[in-house]
Amino acid sequence: MIERMFDTIEQGMAITSTADLLKEIRREERKISRHRARQVRLLRELQSRYLRTPSPSAASLAAELDMSTETTRALLETATRTPEQSDRMAQLESGEWTFD
Repeated sequence: MIERMFDTIEQGMAITSTADLLKEIRREERKISRHRARQVRLLRELQSRYLRTPSPSAASLAAELDMSTETTRALLETATRTPEQSDRMAQLESGEWTFD
């Protein structure tokens, strides 16, 4: 059953123009950015709870979140360096800017 699903997807892609595929990839990247913005907000809240205790390392937090250490570090850096009420954060949340 799953194999047939992928066959259908691949057949649909074969008749889709390159321009439309690029648009779809950009749309998906905007969705990812909106999700990353939400993760940044959640990490800010998590960090605020460590005021009296040491924050976990990026590596241990990555393991806890089942994410790569690189992505976790990037999210933590964004949470620390991007003001919550800023144009950059608003653009990330809207998907206008990508997380990468």
